[in-house]
Amino acid sequence: VRGRGLSEEGDSDLDEEVELTLVLTPPKTDRQDSAELSVHQRVFNIANELLHTEITYVSKLHLLDQVFCARLM
Repeated sequence: VRGRGLSEEGDSDLDEEVELTLVLTPPKTDRQDSAELSVHQRVFNIANELLHTEITYVSKLHLLDQVFCARLM
């Protein structure tokens, strides 16, 4: 029964991770300069990937903390 509760908690935390995931749209510019736009797009993609990685890391860290504390108590 105790292990079952941990599984259910883990599932609910995974659902929270999905809710925390942000979808960012690339910035729109009026310029048609493709070289400049590609640099901005690359910078945006790097920042977006970093943000997504950090959100996932914090979510997993929170889940790990909950499971670890539940076993101690």
